Amino acid sequence: MAMSAEDLLADRARRHTRALFWVCYALDKDIALRSGKPPLLVGDYCDMTLPQRDDQTSSGQHITSIHELRLSIFKEQVYRFLYAPGAFGIPDTQHLLQLRHLDDELESWRLHIAFYAPIAAMSLFVNILIHPLGERADSDLEHLTMAVGVIRSIPLGNLSADDIDYAQTMCDFMVELIRLGNCAIWKTKKDGRSRCS
Repeated sequence: MAMSAEDLLADRARRHTRALFWVCYALDKDIALRSGKPPLLVGDYCDMTLPQRDDQTSSGQHITSIHELRLSIFKEQVYRFLYAPGAFGIPDTQHLLQLRHLDDELESWRLHIAFYAPIAAMSLFVNILIHPLGERADSDLEHLTMAVGVIRSIPLGNLSADDIDYAQTMCDFMVELIRLGNCAIWKTKKDGRSRCS
């Protein structure tokens, strides 16, 4: 059954409000941890239902990833266990148990992040090839460029030789995808101009 225009607008407003809430919630946790002041939005008093995968902005892109939102929820736990006024009066043994709990939570969060950089890069690249003049082609190239920047910014001191080789291979692979994506966009634009003349 199709939704009426009024229902569509109400649903869009609801999703937009939820997206704004999550942006504010994530920023609130960052500010609380950096400033040492308590967060203003406490999860105990908020609807903490994570957005669905299809809750997207009007441009079709997620405001922020589910993993970033889960990390914000984790940051609230960190503040509560380590910085809240009640955290200073607990015995050391309980403090260690809480730290172990936080460590387990962080590891669980980390394990839920799929690190398939080649697959993600290929997905962006294929989208550029299919829609070289599409509105997302430039942003896909920008995302690939940002990924290269992230890989290049990894401190090499703590990595094994295999990890360094893998990072370099991934970096080279993505640089080549960027080059080929730029070529596809340029060729499509050139072919479009020659057809018009």
